Amino acid sequence: MMSLAKKEEQVLQQMQQHLLQTQLCLQSCRKLFDRYLDNDAAACEALWLEVQDREHQADVLRRTVYDLLSEGAFLPLLRGDLHRLVDTLDDVAGVGEDLTDKLVCEHPVLPAAVVPQLQIIFDKTMNQLEEMVQVVQLFLRDHTAISIRAHEGLQRILAVEHEIDLIEHQLTRSLFASGLSLAEKMHVKQVLSQMAEISNRIEDVVDCLAEIMIKFQA
Repeated sequence: MMSLAKKEEQVLQQMQQHLLQTQLCLQSCRKLFDRYLDNDAAACEALWLEVQDREHQADVLRRTVYDLLSEGAFLPLLRGDLHRLVDTLDDVAGVGEDLTDKLVCEHPVLPAAVVPQLQIIFDKTMNQLEEMVQVVQLFLRDHTAISIRAHEGLQRILAVEHEIDLIEHQLTRSLFASGLSLAEKMHVKQVLSQMAEISNRIEDVVDCLAEIMIKFQA
């Protein structure tokens, strides 16, 4: 029978792998968006499959973490926190997959006027993602150590999320003031909302992690 210490080590290893798959999934999403703007249908199809595979691998790892936690790894308080953390991380990959589903399956027309702002949102989101990965890695390496670097990273992620919110609101206003048909406006708005939702889910990860870190400070 596996010892509790071994199970705990495996939980942290599996969460590291889950974090990696989430990161790779979002990187593939970004590549797909760029190829979509290039009208490269073949590359989009290939990257769509890549996104789906990454998201599936993340799901498998999430369930493995659940199983190990249910077998008694970690004390109950931290067990629940880790369960919630892996859930929020999984949501990041999930909303990325949703965005690529819309692009590949619905082929929304993105007017040239909105593309630069969408690219800025995605650039900022990827910066958030990299910061999130570093902060979660710090936590997984030593969940009892409260790191100044981790706190600073959390604050940067939240600041960027606010910037993305402002861009989303401004772009929504200009979109609905444009001469596009209502159907076209709604389709673009759906893409915008799904893209911005990635940032919101990253914020959820940060909020979850911040709450855990507060518990260790108590």
